[in-house]
Amino acid sequence: MSKGIHSAASAMQVHARRVEIIADNLANLSTTAFKRRTTSVGAFEHKLDPHKDHALRTTARQDFDQGVIVTNGEPYNLALDGKGFFAVEGKDGELYTRNGNFRLDEAGEIRTAENLLVAWESKSGSIDPAGAAVSIGRDGSVKQGSEPLGRLRVVDFDEPQRLHMVEGGYFRAPEELVPGPALAEVKQSALESSNSNAVREVIELVEAQRAFELASSVLSQHDQSYRRLTRQI
Repeated sequence: MSKGIHSAASAMQVHARRVEIIADNLANLSTTAFKRRTTSVGAFEHKLDPHKDHALRTTARQDFDQGVIVTNGEPYNLALDGKGFFAVEGKDGELYTRNGNFRLDEAGEIRTAENLLVAWESKSGSIDPAGAAVSIGRDGSVKQGSEPLGRLRVVDFDEPQRLHMVEGGYFRAPEELVPGPALAEVKQSALESSNSNAVREVIELVEAQRAFELASSVLSQHDQSYRRLTRQI
């Protein structure tokens, strides 16, 4: 395969991936605490064959910038103002999220929309669903009336980019990435909005689509030239 064809095909793959990621950002404009992904395009060498040309590849990164916090009247809706994650109990270990769209079940347990238990850092009592109003402090401390019940587990990571997104939009930490205390403040009766921005995403989508179309046109031109050349041989 000629270098031109290979480069154009590589560029098409890269920009198709960009379109896919940006489309996902757009689809999650209204998803609570959604974290958009950004892409960067760069060249890399074929290490096994130094005579080959450089190809393009795209690298996706999670953008953990905070979304806008919107208050509401739901006592178990929580938002984090600052860096950090709520810890929840996944089937295979602890998971992390900034989506505080929680609810209280009939047993007095705080759960996510996907029915996972929200983790506590410490717990000295249980919430009575029929009892007094529940207040949740900036440090995640929970009280029912005047009775302290414990503190929700809110953590942060030195290298959040190493977190892996899993089903449901949760994050899992590799074994060697240890969570530490978070500086974020818990906001009760509030939710964090998606950090995707429609205008920005549409602009980037158009750019990626145009780049894909240009690469496709270049590939077609190289292919036609290659076919003409082979017919002349």
